[in-house]
Amino acid sequence: MLWYIITDYTTLKKIKTRRYFMAIEGVKKIGKNSKLTYVCLVKEPILPNKLKCRSAERRFEVELIIASYHPLFLLLSLFYTNLSLLFSLRAVVLKRAVCFAVMHVVEYFPFFFILLLYTVIRSKIFTTMKSIFLYDFVDLYLLVNRYPVKSITRKLLFKFERLLVKKADILVVASVRIEDYLRKSYPSPTMKKIVYLPCGVPNYFFHTYSNDVLMNIREKIFNASLDDVVLVYVGNTSRDFGLSNIVKASIIYLKNEERRKLRIVIIGPESDQIISMKMIAEKYGLNIILLGFIPHSQLPRILQACDVGFFLPPPNAPFVWQTDLPLKIVEYLASGLDILVTRFGNLTKTLKSLFIPREKIFFSSRDESEIARNLKQIIEKKSVSQCFKESTPTLLKNLERRMSYKYHANRLLMTILQKLLYKVRIR
Repeated sequence: MLWYIITDYTTLKKIKTRRYFMAIEGVKKIGKNSKLTYVCLVKEPILPNKLKCRSAERRFEVELIIASYHPLFLLLSLFYTNLSLLFSLRAVVLKRAVCFAVMHVVEYFPFFFILLLYTVIRSKIFTTMKSIFLYDFVDLYLLVNRYPVKSITRKLLFKFERLLVKKADILVVASVRIEDYLRKSYPSPTMKKIVYLPCGVPNYFFHTYSNDVLMNIREKIFNASLDDVVLVYVGNTSRDFGLSNIVKASIIYLKNEERRKLRIVIIGPESDQIISMKMIAEKYGLNIILLGFIPHSQLPRILQACDVGFFLPPPNAPFVWQTDLPLKIVEYLASGLDILVTRFGNLTKTLKSLFIPREKIFFSSRDESEIARNLKQIIEKKSVSQCFKESTPTLLKNLERRMSYKYHANRLLMTILQKLLYKVRIR
């Protein structure tokens, strides 16, 4: 019944993104004969490839097309991707099993890879199949509004943005700032297209591990006891995420304290700032543990063994406007962690709307002395009995309802079906 096509770009390690998980939930809902075509462009230089599989219940088909946007493979990827999509289109049309199609496009770059498919779907060949064009409005907004670009480039980006906004049936935004920008920049009919979806996590994040498993991780990986406080950061380590501020604040706090009380865990690739901060930390007896890349499905048990997730970006950093609730903060909350964050974007209101208890949130500036005071509060809050206390069932259920991919997929699918019903009525 449903053919769901996504174009996305990422890395080979993070091959399945938020859009993939949401699409899977969507085709599960529709059921028999549905098909998901996931076109994933990766930055690594690889030859294009196509993989096919069916769901465990054999209710729907998943087609994964992997190509590279590396300059050496660009033309080959362009040719292979469009050819693969045309073959998929031919198979769908011949089967006559699919009633409607959804094209879920992210960012500005992969759009060029589905122009051919978009033309075909809007043509007379495809009139028997109703289609919806869905655009994730994130990075294009940043390019046009936040990053310094040449005036000619900016004009071209504006034109491309107007084309996307005009052609899209649904505009997905993850930030109130982007939603406000669309309201001010485009006529009122555009507002009916907007769907606000902040970041979410897969449902496996809400699985709670036993205290024995978590204690084992603390002892063997973190070398931490129950009354130690483990701070963790997950994500891009090339950006300024506040590591230097955390290290300096920890040194200030630990001058008159036992050095073993704090552990800083970094989950992400090694970078220059981590190497330099690790050298400084070692001089003061502070332990920084770099775990590198961890598969997303294994992340919840590592995070649940920690106590506090931190993210302290500069308030003027362009990337903080991408979403009201960055993915790392959603992962921290879903894992039951307290969070140490700066106030940026619409974060405060978003956390309040999720009914997160105030005692779980520590807001701080990037000033080391203020962070040190927050660290003191965090350490005082923790005790042997509190370290692995059971999560509040009501809080977990509430978070799962509002932040899981299943919830987001259901909201999106309802909007898609409403749009399709409207199209059928006006024909």
